[in-house]
Amino acid sequence: MAPEPNAAGRMGLFRIVYALFYLWHLSIFDLRAMSGMPRYHQSRPAILAWLPDDPSPVTFQALEMVLVGALVLLALGLRVRLMTLVVLLTGLVREAYPTTVDVENGNVFLVFYIPLFMLVAGSWGTTYSVDAARDRERDATVVDPADPGWRHFLPARAALVVLVVLFVSSPLFKCAFGGTWLERPDLIANLMLQRSVQAAALGLPINPLAPWIASHPTVAWALQLGILAFEGLFFLALLGRPLRNLFLAVSLVFHSINALWMVVTFTPVLAVYGMFVDWQWLRSKVRSRVLPSLSARTWTAIALVLAPAVALTWHLGARAVFNAGGLVNWQTPWFVVLPLTTLWAARQVIRMSRSPAATAP
Repeated sequence: MAPEPNAAGRMGLFRIVYALFYLWHLSIFDLRAMSGMPRYHQSRPAILAWLPDDPSPVTFQALEMVLVGALVLLALGLRVRLMTLVVLLTGLVREAYPTTVDVENGNVFLVFYIPLFMLVAGSWGTTYSVDAARDRERDATVVDPADPGWRHFLPARAALVVLVVLFVSSPLFKCAFGGTWLERPDLIANLMLQRSVQAAALGLPINPLAPWIASHPTVAWALQLGILAFEGLFFLALLGRPLRNLFLAVSLVFHSINALWMVVTFTPVLAVYGMFVDWQWLRSKVRSRVLPSLSARTWTAIALVLAPAVALTWHLGARAVFNAGGLVNWQTPWFVVLPLTTLWAARQVIRMSRSPAATAP
């Protein structure tokens, strides 16, 4: 496999970003609200078959506290493989309960694929972690953050394959198996109008172009076919880094529009796109240390104090720190993602148009 620039360092920094993003995701919804939910509003997934039907608020609170503590330790990089396993198992159970009433969709990458692939590869604890600092002090083998080795980036490539499968399969369900996207040229136009009404009822921004698109059937039909073509051609993202970056950028624009104007906020899916950001390059531009120059023993002590402190105070106010007292919700990140990824997509198009050979694998 081809090397990836700064693979080791960017995966180590992504571990920190992932853990903090996961903590923010947990802060949005208090799982204790699930206690006492009427059964006829739920459809239990298989993972919950062996768990209590209606756990008490204390049980939900304990589950979240374990997950929060593990995420803090994961961010700091103490016992990374073990914490990754704890995050995987507790995260699956924690997310299974909200899924029964469809509180938020699109969590599969955040809670399952990313920790699973990282657990198998065991690579994101080799840099920017307490574990790496302890290895350095023991004169063990130390991984250079600039190491482009493909093994470090293997989890991201595996996640990309899963993302491709999901995108390419989407047109099949939209057009076949009862789908009506080819039978109803007015489907996307009517859907935009319907979503605008829902957004207005919820006090969210409405789609300013929805009435115009609905009154121009040709534009609506072209947009509908364009969505199907984009999703169906997403497999091209596997054919080299330029095409990968282009499709990822356009898909983020697509997600942003859905989140801001279609009331479809798959916000946790942002985690998988974070795997393809060169965090090591960004760090080099900041030109500052990610971690202060402390001994591994000191960092271990900090981790062992900070993790239980955040976990124990999670439901006493710590969660409010991560969502700014409720000001940062599932829709908020997309206001930042949309302009940034639009620029990223435009940059990729310009670069590829200047150098057609760059599209080769």
